[in-house]
Amino acid sequence: MKKVSPSNSNEIESGHPPYARRGLLLTRTAWSHACPSSQEMAACDAGAISSGVTGAELMQRAGQAMFHAFESHARRRGLHGAWAILCGPGNNGGDGFVIARMCAEHGIPVRVIMSKLDGLSVEATHMLEQLRKVELELFSFAVSPFTAIIDERSAVEILSQSAVVLDALLGTGQMSAPRGAIAEVLRLLELARRRPRVPQLLGAVDIPTGVNASTGEVFDSHFCADVTVTVEAPKRGMLQYPGRGMCGEIEAVSVGIDCTGMSEYSLVDEDSCARITQRRPDAHKGSFAPVLVVGGSAPMPGAPVLSAHAALRAGAGLVRLARPVACARAGAELSWPEVMPIPVKGVAQLVSADFSALKPYLQPGSVLVIGPGLGRNEKTAALVSKLVKCAAKTEMAVVVDADAITMLCSTKRQRYEHCVFTPHPGEMSRVLGVSSAEVQHDRFMAIQKAQQRFGGVWVLKGVGSLIKSEQAGAVCLAGTPWMATAGSGDVLAGVVAAMLAQGLPLYEAASTAVLVHGMAGERCMSLANGPIIASDLIGQLPALIAEFVA
Repeated sequence: MKKVSPSNSNEIESGHPPYARRGLLLTRTAWSHACPSSQEMAACDAGAISSGVTGAELMQRAGQAMFHAFESHARRRGLHGAWAILCGPGNNGGDGFVIARMCAEHGIPVRVIMSKLDGLSVEATHMLEQLRKVELELFSFAVSPFTAIIDERSAVEILSQSAVVLDALLGTGQMSAPRGAIAEVLRLLELARRRPRVPQLLGAVDIPTGVNASTGEVFDSHFCADVTVTVEAPKRGMLQYPGRGMCGEIEAVSVGIDCTGMSEYSLVDEDSCARITQRRPDAHKGSFAPVLVVGGSAPMPGAPVLSAHAALRAGAGLVRLARPVACARAGAELSWPEVMPIPVKGVAQLVSADFSALKPYLQPGSVLVIGPGLGRNEKTAALVSKLVKCAAKTEMAVVVDADAITMLCSTKRQRYEHCVFTPHPGEMSRVLGVSSAEVQHDRFMAIQKAQQRFGGVWVLKGVGSLIKSEQAGAVCLAGTPWMATAGSGDVLAGVVAAMLAQGLPLYEAASTAVLVHGMAGERCMSLANGPIIASDLIGQLPALIAEFVA
């Protein structure tokens, strides 16, 4: 977990294995945890220009850095043939013009196909003028004094015979589906891809055309890249599916734009997350906040047990568990004697009458986990409301998971600043009153709305999990598809509770827990090389937690 020191080298940071595993490469000069939206990136560009760097100079730097990155990727794949670069009228096309000029200067055969000749940006026009000074083939679909006319058949032939095909049609500002000439170029590329004549590398300049840089939405007409080389930092929409799937490997290159403090969201990883304080030699279980897990029902007896065990394995000193009587009858006996059971009256589900049995454990500074396997009904909802309200009065931190999220957030709108909410997209859809598909369409908007309505800290689980407080946001890339298994979320709730019990504030506890949880999944996957179960994650927690102690 050694932090990488910046240097002036453009060498790929292959020495940072977590990102290599997750398909994200960061150059040494672009070691940034920012993941800006398109608007935030535009503000970063404007800031660089206001400091005295011209737009043309930034474009030149970007094109040069991207050329070297793409050339490196092509060389590693053993691709040494001609390049074809598809250029649009904006600054993204200008970057493509610089890359083409670099190809010519390095002796790489290159052909440029322009989607349109009119409407070029000032900087792109300048780079096109520079490009015309070198020897290469420049094509367009309209009559022009400086380009050759290309027809559909010839364009498809060029694209099918090129070892490297780069998409420089549209940049990070795209908010709608490609239209007109740009959509037509994408159609021709699709025809070429059906019959490639040579092995190919498909590269996207900054972002694939047809991908929304802020949300990750993919439009009907789009480019699917093997490698995306992006300026300064991955854009946040590139880290969410389906946009993530269009980017292939993502490499960030630096051009001297400072994104510090300009991005609402940042990447949380081993270098940027909060650390757990080293334990004193005289520490005892009372040195840490006790954890109370409340959950379970006849159909889901094991969920709270997973949360309780995960909390212990992640460092909590004392964990109590309240489950309805039917949980034991269903065969979900406590497998770990370290978890202390609390007798309750509820048979199939916990009910409001169980509050009196739980109230003595709602002490200042302790941590409550409520929701795993809880189920939903009116009496259970009343219990959830009472417990969370009492926790607020006693200054307890609360992890609200599963059905407790729905029950708490479907009542009168209140703010729960002492809570960490951990919904999956289906639970988030019930919170917001929209479909799961709408949540997934713009996960950033969904988590922002939930946080603004109800306060506290929110974790929207899924690929590229999001963490959001009022002041900050984070994206976590750790994890594996094999974590999509029953009980995985219950484990996460327990890990969040353990982070809180060991003194981390709400946001730091949530983001560190999400990272640890994802890394546990990665390690399980590397050992099993196949399906894993939630209990496997718990087994990886002790060694991981040791790495996060400082």
